[in-house]
Parts: sequence; structure tokens; C-alpha cells
Amino acid sequence: MARYGNILSLYNSSGADVNNVISVLQTNQVIHQQVEQTFFIETTSKDNTKAVVKGLTDLNIPFTFFHDGNPNRSYLFSNNMDPEVIAMINKILFE
Repeated sequence: MARYGNILSLYNSSGADVNNVISVLQTNQVIHQQVEQTFFIETTSKDNTKAVVKGLTDLNIPFTFFHDGNPNRSYLFSNNMDPEVIAMINKILFE
């Protein structure tokens, strides 16, 4: 079974937001390690990763989610973040 490494960073989030994120991760049965408002997540499939991102997006909190599938499938996803900032980060990471 494939394993994918992901890094989730929350921005300007409350304790309730963090608890909701933990609930999404537990619902999707992913292994994670939390360091303050950053989560290191192990997902088991592309579908599992998509479900986690959807659950996080539904919370409507600002975050970035880096998915490391491999050099051809890695991406940075964001919610409620400036698109120009995300485009610049993607350029640094992937170009």
C-alpha cells in the first residue's frame, strides 16, 4: 500500500479549529503528528488524501496543505490564502 507524506499548516486558527482538524484526520483514519498548528500527516491513497483535503476545506479555515506524492504528483493546496502567495510558493517548490 502506498504511503503519502503531507504537511498541513493552519493560520490564525483557534483551539476549536485545531480540534476540528484533528476530528477530520481521525475520521479519515490517517496517522498524524502535531507540532503547534502544523500537522505531519501520513495518508494511504490519493482518495484518502482528497478526502482529508475536502474535510479541511469544509472547515473554512486558512491553511496550506503540501502533498508529497512524488516529484510529478506533489502539490500545494490552500484555503482562504492569497492566490499570488500560493503561486509563488508553488514556483519555489516545483520549478
